[in-house]
Amino acid sequence: MSASTSETAQLPPGAGRRKRVARTIMLAWVARLPSDRRFQQGVIVVAIAVGAMRGLARDGATRAVAWDQQSRARSLQAEAKKAMRQGKQAVTGG
Repeated sequence: MSASTSETAQLPPGAGRRKRVARTIMLAWVARLPSDRRFQQGVIVVAIAVGAMRGLARDGATRAVAWDQQSRARSLQAEAKKAMRQGKQAVTGG
């Protein structure tokens, strides 16, 4: 006679206890992490790195805006010079 699906799906008798013990060990390890000195140093280093990256991104955006403004000013000046040359040529006939 073949086994039914409910019999094959049941866990071994000690599986629930093993899972509970493993969960408790992992929880204890996670709860201990904040008091670990190396973990604290790692968190501080990550916080400093994230802050530095935010500052670099903000600085890069500021530089991009300044470059865009300068580029537009140069473009307007070039167009004005071109228009003046064309205007002079139209007046002098050359």
